[in-house]
Amino acid sequence: MSESCVNLCSNGSFEDWIVNFTSQYPTLDTDHVKATSYYSSDYYPHYACDNSKSVTGQCWRQGWMVNATTNQRFHIDLGTSKVIKRIYYENEHETGTLTSRGVKNFTLWGSNNADDFNDLTYANNGTWTSIPLSWYYFDRHIDSNQSDPKYFVVYSYSVAYRYYALKFADTYGGDVMAVRRIELQEENFNNPEGFDIEGTPYVVRDIGDIGYGNYSAKITAIGSGLQGINKTLTGLKPSTTYTVSWRTKVTSGDTSQVLTIGAGTNMSAVESNSTSFETKSGSFITDNSGSNVTLKFLSKNDGDVVWFDGIQVNEGETVYSFTNPPIGLIESFDYAENSIIVGWSTITSKTIRIFKIGKFVFVSYYITGTSNDIKTSFTVPYIPTNWGNARYASMSGKDNGSPIQGGVMCKGTENNVMPCYSNGAGGGWTASGDKTIFGQIWFEAI
Repeated sequence: MSESCVNLCSNGSFEDWIVNFTSQYPTLDTDHVKATSYYSSDYYPHYACDNSKSVTGQCWRQGWMVNATTNQRFHIDLGTSKVIKRIYYENEHETGTLTSRGVKNFTLWGSNNADDFNDLTYANNGTWTSIPLSWYYFDRHIDSNQSDPKYFVVYSYSVAYRYYALKFADTYGGDVMAVRRIELQEENFNNPEGFDIEGTPYVVRDIGDIGYGNYSAKITAIGSGLQGINKTLTGLKPSTTYTVSWRTKVTSGDTSQVLTIGAGTNMSAVESNSTSFETKSGSFITDNSGSNVTLKFLSKNDGDVVWFDGIQVNEGETVYSFTNPPIGLIESFDYAENSIIVGWSTITSKTIRIFKIGKFVFVSYYITGTSNDIKTSFTVPYIPTNWGNARYASMSGKDNGSPIQGGVMCKGTENNVMPCYSNGAGGGWTASGDKTIFGQIWFEAI
C-alpha cells in the first residue's frame, strides 16, 4: 500500500498556522507605566501605551518624551503575568517632521519582581531576564504625517512576565528622545491552518519538541480535559477503512488522546503517556455514504501538556512509516532582498542563498559594497537551535579593499542575526571603503 494521504498531509506537520494578536494594555497612570524620566506632565510615559491617543498630527500629549537622548528605561506593569509574543510601535514624529527624535537601539526585558519594575536606573538589571527579539532597533518614522506601524516578534514563547522593560540606548540624532506608541501583544488565537480549536486550550506551534518535520502542535488543556484541535476529513469513500498515523509525546504523568466522530465505525480513543515522541495509529470505517469524519487530537485532563506531529491519513490499514521528510520541507531560495543587512551605505551585489532540508539549514552568502559601519551582519529567515561544530564558520572577504585574514561569523543572541567579524578575534571593520564578505554557515533551525 502506498503512503498516499487523504487531505491532511498539507499541514499534518504543522507548517502553516493562523496567529492573531491582541494588545495588552496596562493601567494608564504613572504607577503602572514608568520611565527613567519624562519631559513634563504633557509627555507622561503611559501616554505611549494609550490607544486613544493619536499617532498622527502634533505629538503634544500624544506620547512619551524625555529631555535626554541616551540611556532611558521604559517599564510597563501588565497587572498579571502574560506571555508577550509581539510588540507594536509607532516611532516619534511631529506632523511628519522631527523624526530624528525617535528611539533607536533598545533591548527588551521581562520580570515578575516588583523591585525590578520600580528601579529605573538604566544600568541596574536586577533580576530582569533579557528577551530575544527579531531585531534590536526601532525603525525611524517615515517623513510623512501618517501612521507608520511596525512590529517586533518576541521569541520568549512560553515565559510569562508581569513587568516588561524596554531599555532605549539612543535616538536617530534628535535633541530629545520620544516615541508615540508602544503596545505589548499576546496571541489570542493560534491554531494550525485547516484545524479548529476543541474547547479552550492553549495551543502553540512548538519549535523545540518535534517528532516529524519542523514543528509540532503543543496543547495544554485549560479548565477541563479533552481539549485540543480537530480536523474534518471530507471527500471520503463510502464503507472504506482509513488509518490515521501520528507522532505524540506528553509531559510526565499526562495523557494525549486521539479519536474520531462521524464514521460508520469510529476509531476508539488511542492514548499515549510517552515522554518522548512515539508513533501511534488507529483506524475508522466510513459509513455507506462516505460522510465526513472529524479527527480529534486532545489533551485528556485539565492541565495536561501534550504534543502532536506528522499527522497522516491513509486509505487502507497501513501505518505511516515516518521515514521520508514531510512534503514541502525541502526549500531553496535567495533571501537577500528580505534580509536586514547592516554595515554598508551602498550594496553593489548581494546573495544570501538558503538551502533547507527538514531542520538543516545551509546558507551561502556574498555581500559587497561601500562600508559605513564597524559592525557587519545580516539576518536569515530561521532561528538557529543547534549549531553543532558550525557555531563559528569560516568566512572570506575584504576590509577597506584589503583581504581579511581568518574572518569569522558567529552565533547571534539566540536570534536570526548573523554577525560577521574581520578576524578570528572578533574584530570590527573599517567604516569606509570597499567591504566584501562571502562564505557559508550551517545549523539546525526552527
